[in-house]
Amino acid sequence: MKENEHLIYFKVENFKRFEEFELKDITQFNIIVGDNNVGKTSLLEALLFSKDIDQQMFNLLDCFRYKSSTGLSNEVRDYDRTINQILPIFFNDKKEKEHIFEIIEKGNIDKNIFRFEIKTFDSLSEDNRNLLREKGRQTKGSIIILYKNNNLIDIKSQEDLFGRKNNYFAYIPFSLGYDDDLTGFYSNHIQHNKKRKEKFVNSIKSFIPDIQTIELTTRFVNYPVIEISETTSNELKLLSTYGDGAVKLFRILSEIIVNSGQRLMIDEIDTGIHYSRFEEFWKIILKTAKEYDVQIFATTHNPDCLKYLVRALENENMKSFQKETSVFALDELPDKSIKSFKYDYETFSYLTEKGIEFRGGKNE
Repeated sequence: MKENEHLIYFKVENFKRFEEFELKDITQFNIIVGDNNVGKTSLLEALLFSKDIDQQMFNLLDCFRYKSSTGLSNEVRDYDRTINQILPIFFNDKKEKEHIFEIIEKGNIDKNIFRFEIKTFDSLSEDNRNLLREKGRQTKGSIIILYKNNNLIDIKSQEDLFGRKNNYFAYIPFSLGYDDDLTGFYSNHIQHNKKRKEKFVNSIKSFIPDIQTIELTTRFVNYPVIEISETTSNELKLLSTYGDGAVKLFRILSEIIVNSGQRLMIDEIDTGIHYSRFEEFWKIILKTAKEYDVQIFATTHNPDCLKYLVRALENENMKSFQKETSVFALDELPDKSIKSFKYDYETFSYLTEKGIEFRGGKNE
């Protein structure tokens, strides 16, 4: 299992529309609500923060790829274009300003402050310029420096940055459905592990009740696709024929397994799910995330999504999840800053039951 990366406190400065924004008393399962354009998706992107500069920059690059109408090739290796054109989209077009992430991780009591600086080589201190020269690195262009609690811990030049260590980032965009990468997730992390595959099949039974097993096939195309075998039929069926809800659940469960011990961000978690399936949907996701020790941050616009979350947590075998589930409502204040209002289970279940609108954070 990877090192636990769960957060109990998170603050970011100078990221997209957030001049300064914080989440306090974060739990394992966190639902983000709020009006359109208040910053829900931006928060998920900020939560992709990594202490590894390479991974942090590529997390942002991947976010841009998913948002860009023209797309951005995975083979892009133009460092200066990345720094000068893409990163300012996330860092408020203020390249000379510090970009600060403050975090407290579960099991720790100390706050760690990580500060990114994007500078030119000429603006570096003489010591840092000498450090790059000693490494035989670039002596011009953009440089990224990372400090932890005011101590320099990493400095990256053009040659350094693209030694990418991890091709995966823990974020599910709302528009992502059945794609080639889903087959890869399943093949790499589930298909060849008998116990894990058995648990996975059992988890998805509430969406595909007669499911017997899941296989990969190339009988339709020249690359693997996912097929489902059912006890009531001799014919295998493609996963894509079961509808958006089954595909969405399949993807979320796959990515939970990939992110064991870490955090997973899911944008508009309810997309593609019919309201009649929400309750079971929540049970499956929460139980699987608990089993694999994954911290969930998920956005939703849908009041039914919250209503059925409450119903799921009212089940006798789900009551232990109540204290670990929170709703954070984002609201824009008169000064245009964004504040989060936290609702624990007892509070958001009461407000939901009474039909009181709280998704804009007005009822604190």
